[in-house]
Amino acid sequence: MRKDSESIFKSLKTFYLVDRYIFSEFFSAFLFSLCLFLIITISGFVLFNLIDLMVKYGISLSLFLKLFLYSVPEMVFYSLPMSVLLACILSAGRLYRDNEVTIFQASGRSNIRLFLPIFLFAVFLSFLALFFNYFIVSKANNELSKGYFYAQMKKDIPIAKQNIFYKDFEKGILKRSFYAREFINSTMYDPIVEEFNDGQIISIIQAKKSILVNGKWLFKQGIIYNISEKKYNSYLKFDNYSFSFLPELENVAGEIRTPKEMNYSELSSYIKNLKMSGTNTSALEVQLYQKISIPLTSSLFFLVGIPLGLNKKSKTSSFAFTFSLFFIFGYYTLMFACTALGSTNILNPIIASWLPDTLTLIIGCILFKKI
Repeated sequence: MRKDSESIFKSLKTFYLVDRYIFSEFFSAFLFSLCLFLIITISGFVLFNLIDLMVKYGISLSLFLKLFLYSVPEMVFYSLPMSVLLACILSAGRLYRDNEVTIFQASGRSNIRLFLPIFLFAVFLSFLALFFNYFIVSKANNELSKGYFYAQMKKDIPIAKQNIFYKDFEKGILKRSFYAREFINSTMYDPIVEEFNDGQIISIIQAKKSILVNGKWLFKQGIIYNISEKKYNSYLKFDNYSFSFLPELENVAGEIRTPKEMNYSELSSYIKNLKMSGTNTSALEVQLYQKISIPLTSSLFFLVGIPLGLNKKSKTSSFAFTFSLFFIFGYYTLMFACTALGSTNILNPIIASWLPDTLTLIIGCILFKKI
Protein backbone atom coordinates (compact mmCIF):
# COMPACT_ATOMS: atom_id res chain seq x y z
CA MET A 1 0.00 0.00 0.00
CA ARG A 2 2.80 2.34 0.93
CA LYS A 3 4.66 1.53 -2.28
CA ASP A 4 1.51 2.24 -4.31
CA SER A 5 1.05 5.65 -2.68
CA GLU A 6 4.70 6.50 -3.24
CA SER A 7 4.36 5.45 -6.87
CA ILE A 8 1.28 7.64 -7.33
CA PHE A 9 3.05 10.57 -5.67
CA LYS A 10 6.09 10.19 -7.92
CA SER A 11 3.83 9.93 -10.96
CA LEU A 12 1.96 13.11 -10.01
CA LYS A 13 5.23 14.90 -9.31
CA THR A 14 6.54 13.84 -12.72
CA PHE A 15 3.38 15.10 -14.40
CA TYR A 16 3.71 18.42 -12.57
CA LEU A 17 7.37 18.82 -13.56
CA VAL A 18 6.63 18.00 -17.21
CA ASP A 19 3.67 20.41 -17.28
CA ARG A 20 5.83 23.11 -15.74
CA TYR A 21 8.60 22.47 -18.25
CA ILE A 22 6.24 22.53 -21.26
CA PHE A 23 4.58 25.72 -20.04
CA SER A 24 7.90 27.48 -19.37
CA GLU A 25 9.00 26.68 -22.93
CA PHE A 26 5.79 28.15 -24.30
CA PHE A 27 5.67 31.16 -21.98
CA SER A 28 9.17 32.36 -22.88
CA ALA A 29 8.26 32.03 -26.58
CA PHE A 30 4.96 33.85 -25.90
CA LEU A 31 6.68 36.82 -24.24
CA PHE A 32 9.11 37.05 -27.14
CA SER A 33 6.25 36.85 -29.67
CA LEU A 34 4.17 39.45 -27.82
CA CYS A 35 7.06 41.92 -27.72
CA LEU A 36 7.78 41.26 -31.40
CA PHE A 37 4.21 41.86 -32.56
CA LEU A 38 3.84 44.90 -30.31
CA ILE A 39 6.95 46.43 -31.86
CA ILE A 40 5.60 45.71 -35.36
CA THR A 41 2.07 47.02 -34.72
CA ILE A 42 3.11 50.05 -32.70
CA SER A 43 5.79 51.03 -35.21
CA GLY A 44 3.55 50.48 -38.22
CA PHE A 45 0.25 51.87 -36.97
CA VAL A 46 0.84 54.08 -33.94
CA LEU A 47 4.18 55.87 -34.19
CA PHE A 48 3.76 56.70 -37.88
CA ASN A 49 0.42 58.43 -37.23
CA LEU A 50 1.68 60.24 -34.14
CA ILE A 51 4.83 61.51 -35.85
CA ASP A 52 2.71 62.68 -38.77
CA LEU A 53 0.41 64.44 -36.30
CA MET A 54 3.37 66.09 -34.57
CA VAL A 55 4.81 67.36 -37.86
CA LYS A 56 1.50 68.68 -39.21
CA TYR A 57 -0.03 70.14 -36.05
CA GLY A 58 2.94 70.65 -33.73
CA ILE A 59 1.48 68.75 -30.77
CA SER A 60 3.29 68.88 -27.45
CA LEU A 61 5.39 66.02 -26.10
CA SER A 62 2.91 65.43 -23.26
CA LEU A 63 0.02 65.05 -25.73
CA PHE A 64 2.20 62.80 -27.90
CA LEU A 65 2.89 60.49 -24.95
CA LYS A 66 -0.77 60.58 -23.92
CA LEU A 67 -1.93 59.51 -27.39
CA PHE A 68 0.76 56.84 -27.48
CA LEU A 69 -0.38 55.32 -24.18
CA TYR A 70 -4.04 55.33 -25.28
CA SER A 71 -3.02 53.55 -28.51
CA VAL A 72 -1.22 50.68 -26.79
CA PRO A 73 -4.26 48.76 -25.36
CA GLU A 74 -5.75 48.08 -28.80
CA MET A 75 -2.36 46.93 -30.10
CA VAL A 76 -2.04 44.54 -27.14
CA PHE A 77 -5.57 43.24 -27.79
CA TYR A 78 -4.80 42.33 -31.41
CA SER A 79 -1.29 41.06 -30.62
CA LEU A 80 -2.40 38.43 -28.08
CA PRO A 81 -3.82 35.83 -30.52
CA MET A 82 -0.97 36.40 -32.99
CA SER A 83 1.54 35.85 -30.18
CA VAL A 84 -0.17 32.60 -29.15
CA LEU A 85 0.09 31.26 -32.71
CA LEU A 86 3.78 32.08 -33.10
CA ALA A 87 4.65 30.89 -29.58
CA CYS A 88 2.89 27.55 -30.18
CA ILE A 89 4.84 26.97 -33.40
CA LEU A 90 8.15 28.01 -31.80
CA SER A 91 7.81 26.03 -28.56
CA ALA A 92 6.36 22.87 -30.14
CA GLY A 93 8.96 23.05 -32.91
CA ARG A 94 11.82 23.30 -30.41
CA LEU A 95 10.53 20.32 -28.42
CA TYR A 96 10.11 18.31 -31.63
CA ARG A 97 13.58 19.10 -32.98
CA ASP A 98 15.23 17.98 -29.73
CA ASN A 99 13.17 14.74 -29.72
CA GLU A 100 11.61 15.69 -26.39
CA VAL A 101 8.10 15.15 -27.75
CA THR A 102 9.07 11.60 -28.72
CA ILE A 103 10.43 10.94 -25.23
CA PHE A 104 7.27 12.25 -23.57
CA GLN A 105 5.10 10.19 -25.92
CA ALA A 106 7.13 7.08 -25.10
CA SER A 107 6.36 7.64 -21.42
CA GLY A 108 2.65 7.31 -22.19
CA ARG A 109 1.63 10.94 -22.68
CA SER A 110 -0.65 11.82 -25.56
CA ASN A 111 -0.12 15.05 -27.48
CA ILE A 112 -3.37 16.43 -26.08
CA ARG A 113 -2.24 15.82 -22.49
CA LEU A 114 1.29 16.98 -23.24
CA PHE A 115 0.21 20.41 -24.45
CA LEU A 116 -2.74 20.81 -22.07
CA PRO A 117 -0.97 23.55 -20.00
CA ILE A 118 -0.56 25.64 -23.16
CA PHE A 119 -4.21 25.16 -24.12
CA LEU A 120 -5.40 26.21 -20.65
CA PHE A 121 -3.23 29.32 -20.84
CA ALA A 122 -4.64 30.11 -24.31
CA VAL A 123 -8.18 29.82 -22.91
CA PHE A 124 -7.17 32.10 -20.04
CA LEU A 125 -5.85 34.65 -22.55
CA SER A 126 -9.15 34.51 -24.45
CA PHE A 127 -11.13 35.42 -21.34
CA LEU A 128 -8.51 38.00 -20.37
CA ALA A 129 -8.89 39.59 -23.82
CA LEU A 130 -12.68 39.70 -23.38
CA PHE A 131 -12.40 41.60 -20.10
CA PHE A 132 -9.52 43.73 -21.38
CA ASN A 133 -11.55 44.78 -24.41
CA TYR A 134 -14.66 45.44 -22.31
CA PHE A 135 -13.09 47.54 -19.56
CA ILE A 136 -9.96 49.08 -21.07
CA VAL A 137 -9.70 49.03 -24.88
CA SER A 138 -13.03 50.76 -25.58
CA LYS A 139 -12.32 53.53 -23.06
CA ALA A 140 -8.78 53.99 -24.35
CA ASN A 141 -10.07 54.26 -27.94
CA ASN A 142 -12.59 56.89 -26.85
CA GLU A 143 -9.89 58.94 -25.14
CA LEU A 144 -7.67 58.47 -28.19
CA SER A 145 -10.37 59.93 -30.48
CA LYS A 146 -10.74 62.91 -28.17
CA GLY A 147 -6.98 63.39 -28.15
CA TYR A 148 -6.72 63.28 -31.95
CA PHE A 149 -9.57 65.78 -32.27
CA TYR A 150 -7.94 68.13 -29.77
CA ALA A 151 -4.57 67.83 -31.52
CA GLN A 152 -6.06 68.88 -34.87
CA MET A 153 -8.76 71.36 -33.79
CA LYS A 154 -7.17 72.70 -30.58
CA LYS A 155 -10.46 72.20 -28.72
CA ASP A 156 -12.45 69.40 -27.12
CA ILE A 157 -15.00 67.40 -29.10
CA PRO A 158 -18.34 69.22 -28.81
CA ILE A 159 -21.28 67.14 -27.67
CA ALA A 160 -23.59 67.95 -30.57
CA LYS A 161 -25.99 66.21 -32.90
CA GLN A 162 -28.58 67.23 -35.46
CA ASN A 163 -32.00 65.86 -36.42
CA ILE A 164 -32.39 63.48 -33.49
CA PHE A 165 -35.21 60.97 -33.81
CA TYR A 166 -36.06 58.46 -31.11
CA LYS A 167 -38.87 55.96 -30.56
CA ASP A 168 -39.76 54.52 -27.16
CA PHE A 169 -41.34 51.05 -27.20
CA GLU A 170 -42.82 49.01 -24.36
CA LYS A 171 -43.27 45.30 -25.10
CA GLY A 172 -43.10 46.05 -28.80
CA ILE A 173 -45.79 48.77 -28.65
CA LEU A 174 -44.93 52.37 -29.55
CA LYS A 175 -45.43 54.65 -26.53
CA ARG A 176 -43.81 57.89 -27.67
CA SER A 177 -41.62 59.37 -30.38
CA PHE A 178 -39.19 62.23 -30.02
CA TYR A 179 -37.62 64.64 -32.49
CA ALA A 180 -35.23 67.56 -32.02
CA ARG A 181 -33.62 69.75 -34.65
CA GLU A 182 -30.33 70.00 -32.78
CA PHE A 183 -28.64 68.92 -29.57
CA ILE A 184 -25.71 70.91 -28.15
CA ASN A 185 -24.21 70.41 -24.69
CA SER A 186 -27.32 69.13 -22.84
CA THR A 187 -29.72 71.46 -24.68
CA MET A 188 -32.16 70.42 -27.43
CA TYR A 189 -33.67 72.91 -29.84
CA ASP A 190 -37.18 72.67 -31.34
CA PRO A 191 -38.09 69.39 -29.62
CA ILE A 192 -41.34 67.59 -30.48
CA VAL A 193 -42.74 64.72 -28.39
CA GLU A 194 -45.65 62.56 -29.54
CA GLU A 195 -47.34 60.21 -27.05
CA PHE A 196 -49.32 57.15 -28.13
CA ASN A 197 -51.92 54.84 -26.61
CA ASP A 198 -52.82 51.59 -28.40
CA GLY A 199 -51.10 52.88 -31.51
CA GLN A 200 -53.10 56.13 -31.54
CA ILE A 201 -51.53 59.52 -30.90
CA ILE A 202 -52.97 61.18 -27.76
CA SER A 203 -50.74 64.24 -27.21
CA ILE A 204 -48.04 66.38 -28.79
CA ILE A 205 -45.53 68.52 -26.92
CA GLN A 206 -43.68 71.28 -28.79
CA ALA A 207 -41.16 73.71 -27.33
CA LYS A 208 -38.40 76.11 -28.33
CA LYS A 209 -35.84 74.13 -26.39
CA SER A 210 -35.38 71.55 -23.64
CA ILE A 211 -32.56 71.25 -21.13
CA LEU A 212 -31.36 68.05 -19.46
CA VAL A 213 -31.52 68.58 -15.67
CA ASN A 214 -30.95 65.72 -13.21
CA GLY A 215 -32.00 63.07 -15.71
CA LYS A 216 -35.17 64.91 -16.79
CA TRP A 217 -35.87 67.16 -19.75
CA LEU A 218 -37.05 70.66 -18.84
CA PHE A 219 -39.02 72.06 -21.79
CA LYS A 220 -39.05 75.84 -22.24
CA GLN A 221 -41.73 78.02 -23.86
CA GLY A 222 -43.91 75.42 -25.48
CA ILE A 223 -47.40 74.02 -25.94
CA ILE A 224 -49.13 70.70 -25.24
CA TYR A 225 -51.85 69.47 -27.62
CA ASN A 226 -54.32 66.85 -26.38
CA ILE A 227 -55.73 64.72 -29.18
CA SER A 228 -58.64 62.28 -29.49
CA GLU A 229 -60.03 60.70 -32.65
CA LYS A 230 -57.21 62.37 -34.59
CA LYS A 231 -58.45 65.87 -33.65
CA TYR A 232 -57.00 68.57 -31.39
CA ASN A 233 -59.35 68.74 -28.38
CA SER A 234 -57.40 71.19 -26.23
CA TYR A 235 -54.01 72.74 -25.75
CA LEU A 236 -51.96 74.17 -22.91
CA LYS A 237 -49.16 76.71 -23.20
CA PHE A 238 -46.29 76.60 -20.70
CA ASP A 239 -43.06 78.36 -19.81
CA ASN A 240 -41.49 75.34 -18.08
CA TYR A 241 -42.52 71.70 -18.31
CA SER A 242 -40.58 68.74 -16.89
CA PHE A 243 -40.68 65.41 -18.73
CA SER A 244 -38.94 62.10 -17.96
CA PHE A 245 -37.54 59.85 -20.67
CA LEU A 246 -35.87 56.50 -20.68
CA PRO A 247 -32.13 56.70 -19.85
CA GLU A 248 -31.24 55.54 -23.36
CA LEU A 249 -32.46 58.82 -24.84
CA GLU A 250 -29.55 60.66 -23.26
CA ASN A 251 -27.20 58.21 -24.99
CA VAL A 252 -28.92 58.78 -28.34
CA ALA A 253 -28.51 62.52 -27.98
CA GLY A 254 -25.19 62.44 -26.18
CA GLU A 255 -21.57 62.06 -27.16
CA ILE A 256 -21.08 60.42 -30.56
CA ARG A 257 -18.83 57.37 -30.33
CA THR A 258 -17.78 54.75 -32.84
CA PRO A 259 -18.32 51.02 -32.16
CA LYS A 260 -14.62 50.70 -31.27
CA GLU A 261 -15.17 53.25 -28.50
CA MET A 262 -18.06 51.31 -26.92
CA ASN A 263 -17.91 48.14 -24.89
CA TYR A 264 -20.25 45.23 -25.58
CA SER A 265 -23.07 46.48 -23.33
CA GLU A 266 -22.96 50.04 -24.67
CA LEU A 267 -22.94 48.95 -28.30
CA SER A 268 -25.72 46.43 -27.66
CA SER A 269 -27.88 49.14 -26.08
CA TYR A 270 -27.10 51.53 -28.95
CA ILE A 271 -28.12 48.90 -31.52
CA LYS A 272 -31.36 48.27 -29.63
CA ASN A 273 -32.25 51.97 -29.79
CA LEU A 274 -31.49 52.20 -33.50
CA LYS A 275 -33.59 49.11 -34.22
CA MET A 276 -36.57 50.68 -32.46
CA SER A 277 -36.27 53.70 -34.75
CA GLY A 278 -36.20 51.45 -37.82
CA THR A 279 -32.50 51.87 -38.64
CA ASN A 280 -30.52 49.08 -40.33
CA THR A 281 -27.96 47.88 -37.79
CA SER A 282 -26.24 45.02 -39.67
CA ALA A 283 -22.82 46.71 -39.74
CA LEU A 284 -22.99 47.45 -36.02
CA GLU A 285 -24.17 43.92 -35.20
CA VAL A 286 -21.14 42.43 -36.95
CA GLN A 287 -18.84 44.60 -34.85
CA LEU A 288 -20.81 43.70 -31.73
CA TYR A 289 -20.35 39.94 -32.23
CA GLN A 290 -16.68 40.46 -33.13
CA LYS A 291 -16.12 41.82 -29.62
CA ILE A 292 -16.53 38.18 -28.55
CA SER A 293 -15.27 36.25 -31.58
CA ILE A 294 -11.90 38.03 -31.91
CA PRO A 295 -10.74 37.41 -28.30
CA LEU A 296 -11.51 33.69 -28.67
CA THR A 297 -8.97 33.34 -31.49
CA SER A 298 -6.21 32.83 -28.90
CA SER A 299 -7.71 29.44 -28.04
CA LEU A 300 -8.29 28.57 -31.70
CA PHE A 301 -4.78 29.54 -32.80
CA PHE A 302 -3.46 26.98 -30.30
CA LEU A 303 -5.15 24.23 -32.34
CA VAL A 304 -3.34 25.44 -35.45
CA GLY A 305 0.03 26.36 -33.92
CA ILE A 306 0.87 23.13 -32.08
CA PRO A 307 0.41 20.77 -35.08
CA LEU A 308 2.41 23.12 -37.29
CA GLY A 309 5.18 23.24 -34.70
CA LEU A 310 5.34 19.44 -34.72
CA ASN A 311 5.60 19.40 -38.51
CA LYS A 312 8.91 18.22 -39.97
CA LYS A 313 9.18 21.45 -41.96
CA SER A 314 9.22 23.54 -38.77
CA LYS A 315 12.97 23.33 -38.39
CA THR A 316 13.73 27.02 -38.07
CA SER A 317 12.28 30.06 -36.33
CA SER A 318 12.10 31.81 -39.69
CA PHE A 319 9.59 29.22 -40.93
CA ALA A 320 7.49 29.71 -37.79
CA PHE A 321 7.46 33.48 -38.14
CA THR A 322 6.81 33.41 -41.90
CA PHE A 323 3.94 30.95 -41.63
CA SER A 324 2.46 32.88 -38.69
CA LEU A 325 2.38 36.04 -40.79
CA PHE A 326 0.74 34.24 -43.72
CA PHE A 327 -1.88 32.59 -41.52
CA ILE A 328 -2.63 35.80 -39.63
CA PHE A 329 -2.89 37.71 -42.92
CA GLY A 330 -5.31 35.08 -44.24
CA TYR A 331 -7.41 35.15 -41.07
CA TYR A 332 -7.78 38.93 -40.97
CA THR A 333 -8.37 39.12 -44.73
CA LEU A 334 -11.25 36.68 -44.30
CA MET A 335 -12.48 38.62 -41.28
CA PHE A 336 -12.51 41.93 -43.20
CA ALA A 337 -14.27 40.27 -46.15
CA CYS A 338 -16.91 38.77 -43.85
CA THR A 339 -17.33 42.13 -42.12
CA ALA A 340 -18.06 43.77 -45.47
CA LEU A 341 -20.49 41.01 -46.47
CA GLY A 342 -22.26 41.14 -43.12
CA SER A 343 -22.49 44.94 -43.15
CA THR A 344 -24.25 44.86 -46.53
CA ASN A 345 -26.66 42.07 -45.49
CA ILE A 346 -25.16 39.59 -47.96
CA LEU A 347 -24.29 37.44 -44.94
CA ASN A 348 -26.15 37.26 -41.65
CA PRO A 349 -24.22 39.36 -39.07
CA ILE A 350 -23.80 36.35 -36.77
CA ILE A 351 -22.42 34.19 -39.59
CA ALA A 352 -20.18 37.02 -40.81
CA SER A 353 -18.62 37.56 -37.39
CA TRP A 354 -18.15 33.88 -36.51
CA LEU A 355 -17.19 32.40 -39.90
CA PRO A 356 -13.40 33.08 -39.55
CA ASP A 357 -13.35 31.46 -36.10
CA THR A 358 -15.42 28.51 -37.30
CA LEU A 359 -13.07 27.82 -40.22
CA THR A 360 -10.04 28.19 -37.93
CA LEU A 361 -11.60 25.69 -35.51
CA ILE A 362 -12.22 23.18 -38.31
CA ILE A 363 -8.68 23.56 -39.70
CA GLY A 364 -7.20 23.28 -36.20
CA CYS A 365 -9.15 20.12 -35.36
CA ILE A 366 -8.10 18.48 -38.66
CA LEU A 367 -4.44 19.35 -38.08
CA PHE A 368 -4.52 18.27 -34.44
CA LYS A 369 -6.09 14.95 -35.36
CA LYS A 370 -3.20 14.18 -37.72
CA ILE A 371 -0.42 14.55 -35.14
